[in-house]
This record gives sequence, structure tokens and C-alpha cells, in this order.
Amino acid sequence: MSGQLQPHSKRRTKRHDKLVRSLPDDLNGVLHNTHKLEANFSHIREQSEGVSKLAFEHLPEGGKGKHAGHLAGKNLVEHLEATHRHAVNLADSTRGARHMMQPDEIKQQHAHIEKIRSLVGENKNLVAKIHDHLARLHLTLAQLEEMYQTD
Repeated sequence: MSGQLQPHSKRRTKRHDKLVRSLPDDLNGVLHNTHKLEANFSHIREQSEGVSKLAFEHLPEGGKGKHAGHLAGKNLVEHLEATHRHAVNLADSTRGARHMMQPDEIKQQHAHIEKIRSLVGENKNLVAKIHDHLARLHLTLAQLEEMYQTD
């Protein structure tokens, strides 16, 4: 084998070029939506910190658990880890803080939870878009792989 591709029909060459040219678009779609996902998880981290802070400010006497404090995140994984830490601490704590909150604090807690739910909904849509781009990318690469196997 000479290391050069064998001459093929113009149709095959056009198909190859079209496949190769589609790679950056799908990768860009994954990148763009991943950036949005990361930004949303940054906001979720902030909101979960607010939920945790309010809950632990009103921990009933004798209650156990502690607020995780401010957990900064620099990327998607760190935002998820911080949000997880707040959720674990809340899950491990004694319930009852809501009963100790003032009405304005309950409204604030509701607003935090509402924002988290909204962002999670947006993230579901972003993940679906990322999935679509990855599926197209996978198909394109499989088609390119097949073309090179037959050369």
C-alpha cells in the first residue's frame, strides 16, 4: 500500500468532504451547550447554598447537621460537587427548620427552590441538545470510519 488514498468517484469525494466539514459544527454544538450547562450549574450551586444557609440558620435546638458554607466552583464538576455537598448536608440534618422560619424567609426559600427547578429544567433541554450533537457526531465518525476501511 502506498500511503495514498485510491482515486474514487466525485460522489464519494463529495460525501467524504461533507462528512468532514460537519465535524466542527457538531463539536461546536456540544461545546456551546456545555458552556450553558456549566453556567446553569453555577447558578444552581449558588441557589443550593442559599437553601442550605436558610435551613441551618433555623435548625431546631438539638438538631444535627451543619451548613457546608460557601463552596466555590470553577468548572462544571466543581459546581456539581458543591451542590451535592449542600444536598448531602441537608439530607443528613434533622428536619424542622422550615417551622422556625419567618414568612419572608419561607418566601426566600421558595424562590431558591423555584430557581433551582427552573435551571434543572433548562439543563434537561441542554443535555438533550448535547445528546443530539453527540449522536450526529458519532454517526458521522462511523461513516468516515467505514469509508476509510474500504480504502
